Parts: sequence; structure tokens; C-alpha cells
Amino acid sequence: IPANNFGGQEPGSDENIKTFCETKFGVSFPMMSKISVKGDDMLKVQLKGRLTLDKKYIDKDIYIAFIENDEVKLYSHDEVFEIFPEKSRQSVSWQKDRSYSWGKTPKLYESVIRKL
Repeated sequence: IPANNFGGQEPGSDENIKTFCETKFGVSFPMMSKISVKGDDMLKVQLKGRLTLDKKYIDKDIYIAFIENDEVKLYSHDEVFEIFPEKSRQSVSWQKDRSYSWGKTPKLYESVIRKL
């Protein structure tokens, strides 16, 4: 995730950064937009392999990013948790493991997940 908070290493636009990474390092995976990782405008992002809810992230103002079908997706953990069904909250994995994840994003959550 590009950021310009440490010595001005990412001063360009998203497109400039993408072109540089592709040319210099052969990057071929989807890249996220530049964000701030410190200060008042900091965006707290966790990178996951799939759509995930975890009790430790509730009320922490955290966003989760993951790649699905070659698209980078981003969501507010709390927004997804708000529509997490009560039946699922009673499941063994939520009660025991304190987390829940999906291999493919259910339609229920599509309205709160942004494609980048």
C-alpha cells in the first residue's frame, strides 16, 4: 500500500506509482491507492486473503482489504459487522474462534464493499 509519510518516498499520483512499480519491479498484482499511515488522516487497514470479520476489530475504525477475482476490495469492518446476521453470530466459529470468513463474498455484503 503506497504512502508518502516516510521521507517523501511516494510523492506521485496512483498512476505514477503503479507505472514505477511495474517498470522497476515487474509488479503485476493489483495495487491499492496511496493512503496516509500516520497522523490525523491515517487510514487503518488490515490486509486479508478474503472477506473476514474478527471480534478484535469491532469498534476499532479498521478497514479490511483483500483481493478477490483480481480486484482489490476494501470495507469498513464495523459496517460489515452491522449487517452480520444474528444466526451467524451464534455459530461455533464466531463463538469459539472469534472470527468468521468467506471464500467468496456473499451478496449481503456487496453494498458495503468498495472495489478499488
